[in-house]
Amino acid sequence: MNTSASGSQMNAGAEAIRFERDASTGYYRLSKNGLELTAKGNTACMAKPNGSGAQLWKVRAVDCGCAIVNAATGNALDDRWRDTGEGALVWGYASSLGDPAQTWAFVKAA
Repeated sequence: MNTSASGSQMNAGAEAIRFERDASTGYYRLSKNGLELTAKGNTACMAKPNGSGAQLWKVRAVDCGCAIVNAATGNALDDRWRDTGEGALVWGYASSLGDPAQTWAFVKAA
């Protein structure tokens, strides 16, 4: 799946972010090329899997899409500055369900 917020893609190149449900917690692990999306304070980066809550994300339905909230920090994945261009900065920010910068839509990967 490709994901987007405010019209920007959360993938680089042809490889999309993969969502895998963690059966023991009900949260999701978001991975690409063997790395997992990881919350570190208010940053979100790809890191080696370590089994921590910083790599677990809850997907919540909101108007016109979904919010992606980190299990450890409670911060939502946020399209910083609502930049819709390729390579836009994505970070963790206080969850405000329904904020367009935190509303993600899922589209089928090509």
